[in-house]
Amino acid sequence: MRYLSVLISCLSLVGAAGSQAQTAESLRGAFAREARLLDDAIDEYGRNRAHETAAVNELRRLSNQLDNALGDPNASLDYLTNLEAQLAVARDRACAGLEATALSRQKMYDRMERVAAVAREFEEQTDLFGLAQEGLSGTWHLEVQPLDVYGLMNLRLQGAQVSGPYRLSNGNLGSVKGTLAGNRLDLQAIDSERGVIATIKAEVDATAGEIRGTWTAMELASGLPSTGNWVADKVSSQEEIDLEY
Repeated sequence: MRYLSVLISCLSLVGAAGSQAQTAESLRGAFAREARLLDDAIDEYGRNRAHETAAVNELRRLSNQLDNALGDPNASLDYLTNLEAQLAVARDRACAGLEATALSRQKMYDRMERVAAVAREFEEQTDLFGLAQEGLSGTWHLEVQPLDVYGLMNLRLQGAQVSGPYRLSNGNLGSVKGTLAGNRLDLQAIDSERGVIATIKAEVDATAGEIRGTWTAMELASGLPSTGNWVADKVSSQEEIDLEY
């Protein structure tokens, strides 16, 4: 493949852990497909360009032959008429060749754009992952609705794995664990006494220092909602809070 190695070398820089590796593998597959289609389009252009060149050369040859015949007083009308017929056919072939080559060039440009789009997506995903990697670890203020519960959470990121303790205003203690893929966070909340109590999905905005997402309870408690929203704001370095307990 002429173009597959271009992105393979970039994708190899991405860690091979968890969902991050799945994203890289998906992009690698998409790039491989688009690269093959681009190679096919380039080959098609080469074939059409060769046919166009041959048709144009034949048209030029017949045109020169007709010019010479018109300057020859011994050339018969039948001979001239036959050359005109051959010239008409060659002209049609040359026009068709020019049109086919133009169409195959456009197809090649379209495929180049598709390859570039996959490369741009890869860059966006790795940028998101890099920002989240830099900004996720640390202490976060929590607000869990509609439970009207507040708290603190200290997240630690290693590769694509996320974990850390939390403490809530209702007295509950526990920890979270899960994965980060791009800026998408998937966690389980594990209560210190009851075990896994909820699944959590969220998006990390490392630039704004904010996490927003949803939670779903694993066990339904009488009178309590089973789903809701939550938001977390990053604690600044001047406000570092020790959550070790």
